[in-house]
Amino acid sequence: MTLEKPWKKEFESLIKDISLKLEGEIKSLSNFKGEFGARAFNYDNESYFYPSFVGKYKGHSITIENSEFPVSDISSYIDAGGNFEYLRIIITKKTAYNIFISQEGIMDKIQKKIGLISEYETGIELFDKEYLLQAKSDKDKQLLKTYKFQNKIKELEPFTTIKISFNSIQWCKSIHDKSQLSYVEIEKYLDRLLLLDV
Repeated sequence: MTLEKPWKKEFESLIKDISLKLEGEIKSLSNFKGEFGARAFNYDNESYFYPSFVGKYKGHSITIENSEFPVSDISSYIDAGGNFEYLRIIITKKTAYNIFISQEGIMDKIQKKIGLISEYETGIELFDKEYLLQAKSDKDKQLLKTYKFQNKIKELEPFTTIKISFNSIQWCKSIHDKSQLSYVEIEKYLDRLLLLDV
């Protein structure tokens, strides 16, 4: 059984609009049944299929997806339940870092307290209080401590997660209203993501 999700119609309209403005194509993802994330999500025999846009923006390969989960690597995210949908932008770009940033919610605080997740703290209380930070190396930790990088992260608000890996930058936010699904909004975040010095 295929279920229609709340933002599917608006997201399909956004993808068509993007395909008229940028070089790329709309991918129909019904062939990817069983994969996590926007490509197709198979859960208890109910499948959620979404289109995605795969193309170029200012010389970078990009993917724009609608997803049940905020990151494509589901193992790095513990779903708090509920029926949430997310807008995800992936920019294929070589980086020197491996960092995960998310809004720190009540579930994160509980999981930290009982030792299920660990967090890196920069020592800058306002930044540490707002975000759950995970960094693998000393180089990652040094970047997180810089005010310039912290300010660029704040400019990417609102977001659910930002994942910087050695070959991509992923930005994700939960969808609350259709104004979030406009080309102008997408372009704004693409430009801000490209300004990250990673």
